[in-house]
Amino acid sequence: MKESIQKEIVTWFDASYRAQYPTVPVVYENQPFDWNNLPDTFIEFEVRFYSGQQINLGSPKTRHGGYIYVTVWTKEGKGTIASKKMLDWVDDRLGYKTLATVQIEAPEPDEGSPNKGWHLEGSKYRFYADEA
Repeated sequence: MKESIQKEIVTWFDASYRAQYPTVPVVYENQPFDWNNLPDTFIEFEVRFYSGQQINLGSPKTRHGGYIYVTVWTKEGKGTIASKKMLDWVDDRLGYKTLATVQIEAPEPDEGSPNKGWHLEGSKYRFYADEA
């Protein structure tokens, strides 16, 4: 079930993101990415599971929950306006989104910070999905 939830989220997001930002790479967890040849801006997208609970004796039986983490990486000195605008776009697409089996809740800011020559801005989104 976790694999199908992650695939549903990533598939939906990837199509929407690539249509809006075709030249800005997105890094998905456990996917190939050339970390030795980084562009000035890219985003990192992760789906992490943190909870599971019984919600019913019948169907649906189990609710899986977690967070989607989106981080915009921008080289220091390039400014942060574009990365904040990109993150606002992501917040508008992911926040309060209902997919086929996944409900995504409100965007929450994730701490922005410098990191070895990079400025990071991020948001996280709690989600849940019910399993029959």
